[in-house]
Amino acid sequence: MVKKLQSIDFQLLFESGPGLYLILLPDDEFKIAAVSDEFLSATMMKRTEMIGKNLFDVFPLNHDYIEGTEVYNLKSSLNKVKKNKVADKMVLQKSGEILNSTGNYEKHYRSILNKPVLNSKKEIEFIVHHVEDVTPIVEIEKGSEETLRSNEKGFKGIFDRMLEGVQIIDFNWRYVYVNDSVAKHGRYTKEELTGSTMMERYPGIENSEVFKVMQKCMNDRKAKHFENEFTFPDNSKGWFELSIQAAPEGLVVLSIDISERKKSRGRNKKTERGT
Repeated sequence: MVKKLQSIDFQLLFESGPGLYLILLPDDEFKIAAVSDEFLSATMMKRTEMIGKNLFDVFPLNHDYIEGTEVYNLKSSLNKVKKNKVADKMVLQKSGEILNSTGNYEKHYRSILNKPVLNSKKEIEFIVHHVEDVTPIVEIEKGSEETLRSNEKGFKGIFDRMLEGVQIIDFNWRYVYVNDSVAKHGRYTKEELTGSTMMERYPGIENSEVFKVMQKCMNDRKAKHFENEFTFPDNSKGWFELSIQAAPEGLVVLSIDISERKKSRGRNKKTERGT
């Protein structure tokens, strides 16, 4: 037989239901009207220590009402709910308020939703304060970021050792990264190039054909592959095969020194003409 609706103990259902919940009154002190069993378990408190008490007396997260602190964020959210009568989901909160099994405090990350309960007159009767511990998810994401940074370091190591030149140039024509091959090709050390602009290291390059191509790639964000004869500040020359493509920082340029190949072709042509 189905139990009659009138005989269902909704308070018991709320208290024993899953999740970390508080029911708050919309007064200036945000008094606690009800609390779930899971919330009590997580905070290691008794219901009698919370019911009827000011939320911020029970949980003095930070006595200083300073912008950016947890207590400031929570009070701002609750006041926003009172003013706008709509739910407010807070930014992810980091807390050290939770004791672990060894009796030590540990950092936890919490997702918090404050939601109004309106009566027939569209007035706020209660505010539901729902806390979700998302520490495992955050830790997984942090682990993924660390793995990504580790992979980036690995890729950088590969770039450093490549025979092909790799250089990253930002939108201000500054060398963000160069590998050993670029330093050799450019006749500077990596330290001399990194942080300097192309114009500082190669005066007049802004008037060259290669710079015009790079500028077009920078503006159009379209890749370009070509061969170019480059004149160094001492008027010596070198041939390079270049691949230029857009990057979030600006441009990434791959280069191969083909000077010997060009010289060899020139010698072969002279030999052919001589025969």
